[in-house]
Amino acid sequence: AEYMGIEKGPSMWVFRGGKRYYYGGGWNSEDMQGFVEGGYERYEAMTVTMTEAGKEQHGDVLVLTDASFDAETKALSASNSIPWFVEFYAPWCGHCKAIAPIWEDLATELKHKMRVAKVDCAANKNTSDRFDIPGFPTLLLFRNGKYWKYDGKLRTKQALAEWALQPRDEAEGWPVPPPLGEPMPEPSVADLLHTVVGDLQAMIEHNPAATATLVAGGALLGGGIAGYAVILIFILRLASSVGSGDAKAKRKPKPKSRQR
Repeated sequence: AEYMGIEKGPSMWVFRGGKRYYYGGGWNSEDMQGFVEGGYERYEAMTVTMTEAGKEQHGDVLVLTDASFDAETKALSASNSIPWFVEFYAPWCGHCKAIAPIWEDLATELKHKMRVAKVDCAANKNTSDRFDIPGFPTLLLFRNGKYWKYDGKLRTKQALAEWALQPRDEAEGWPVPPPLGEPMPEPSVADLLHTVVGDLQAMIEHNPAATATLVAGGALLGGGIAGYAVILIFILRLASSVGSGDAKAKRKPKPKSRQR
């Protein structure tokens, strides 16, 4: 209703060919039938704003739903490097209304660097529950199968843009959960390769000794891909088992409050 500019009801429209026509006649069956059966053509048409693919869009902000969220964002894919900055909002939320023009300006500023979108949690409860949205608005950034929550105090365009564009350690991101009621999908070959390359880069940067062990061990096992892979898997599993306790201690638990 807000998107269509409807301030009071009832309000009747005919949608045809990407246009919409407002019915302003009498509230009787004959007048309404005549309007629907062709009478609307005598009225001025208004354009329905949609993307070329038929997806609803407010300016440069893409509107996501339960049905379109994964298809659009590819949020579960570890090899999808296009970031998505998504606002989870409620239509009745005063803070959400205040941030709306800022969010649209932000989408325009960042449209060549990332996708900016929003989800109406009142109409898309599955997606809201999936990410355990504790209040509104909640702003989440998605990239490479992980997501991060914006916890900044400022909600200015500059503050949001700076946070969205800053480099971030993917190890600190939350893994994107599957849709409610569905098991976590098996990773694709591309996802696995992306993860291995990322682990190698991190190991070279932060642990030269482990890198040297990989090179030496791989050489001893024949120097082929299989040899290096065996040593790499051993090192990564060892690091994972040692570091998992520290990660759990450092990471704050996800908020479980459902307060609005």
